[in-house]
Amino acid sequence: MMSILVGFVLLSVIYEGIDANNPFVAGGPYTINVKRIDKCRNQGTGEVEFNTKISKKSPKEYILNANWTWPYDVDEFMKTKILSYKWSPPSGWMQTVFTYETSNMCKELDQLFPKMWTSLSEAQDEENPCPLKAGKYHVEDWVLNLNLPAENLMYGQYMVLFKFIKDNANTIGCMAMFGEVVPL
Repeated sequence: MMSILVGFVLLSVIYEGIDANNPFVAGGPYTINVKRIDKCRNQGTGEVEFNTKISKKSPKEYILNANWTWPYDVDEFMKTKILSYKWSPPSGWMQTVFTYETSNMCKELDQLFPKMWTSLSEAQDEENPCPLKAGKYHVEDWVLNLNLPAENLMYGQYMVLFKFIKDNANTIGCMAMFGEVVPL
């Protein structure tokens, strides 16, 4: 969904005063390699349908092509819970301290990604994309820029889950984004 970038933007929360001059830290100046976007193992009710493809355009830019079907309006009752996990060789995926939940998915994503929401509003012939009407949406050649505000991040493999929640209770779909934070 449009919150793809949110996951990696919010990975900057993982930044913990990394010193790039210290050879013993596992982080520093970085680039993000997005590996894939897929459905989560647990889709909840699975009512949100999506087929998303991402390809690399440049070191910090990716091209997104997707088809999304929203069974409900994306409005003040729709939320997104974002969970990040870091791969640990002995243990597998370990949840990081970062968890973020929108209180009003449409309004917050409109504020975070105004250009994306402008194109969605044009697709539904509305001046304001909130609420985003239930329906099928096609995204073609959207450029995702991964220039994050943090100068340094912890290196490693990450998985970011985006759980779409309706009426504060039911997970109606879930998308997983897999990537790697590597040295420049």
